[in-house]
Amino acid sequence: AGMQHARFCPTATGDGVGYRDLSQAIEATAAGQTIWVCDGAHVVNAVSVDKAITMRAEHPGLASLVQPASALSGDAILNVNGVASGTVAVIDLNLVFIKMGIHAYGTYDQLRITSVALIGPSVGVTGVALIADSSTVPTAHILVDSSKFAHGQNGILQDQPVDIDVFNNTFDSFDACLMYYSANGASSPTTGV
Repeated sequence: AGMQHARFCPTATGDGVGYRDLSQAIEATAAGQTIWVCDGAHVVNAVSVDKAITMRAEHPGLASLVQPASALSGDAILNVNGVASGTVAVIDLNLVFIKMGIHAYGTYDQLRITSVALIGPSVGVTGVALIADSSTVPTAHILVDSSKFAHGQNGILQDQPVDIDVFNNTFDSFDACLMYYSANGASSPTTGV
């Protein structure tokens, strides 16, 4: 059950489609459907994405999810976990993180990040745009395409083995753009630009 589409906007008027809280919008929306994020900067932190859903800006690049300065170590703006099948997509949004932008872990199937700006605090500060931990789904896959990563310690940290493809992205001002861990230890195939 659930709505086919919802709108996340802190100034929502209670029209039955708009939600002032992103977690409530996710809960109300049926798996496989879309949450439209209204223009502006919206403070959110530690939001659980536990179903296959698309989050997309109403107008590309004009909607931002902003992590508060009070975020604790280990907090992510979006936590993707509990999605045994289907795709979680984040499209055309800005994620302005202090600690972490997106954390995929536990149980997730497909994660697609397309035309997203992940903007951190500054170089050398412990801030990671995307952490991809292992998944209980053997066919789990992450696709990051046409996105911009700026400022922080790591752009993409592949903490445990998971299939990940990174295409057409830009990385600016990171200690390490893409870091992955394997049975052989850590490698940094790309250094900061």
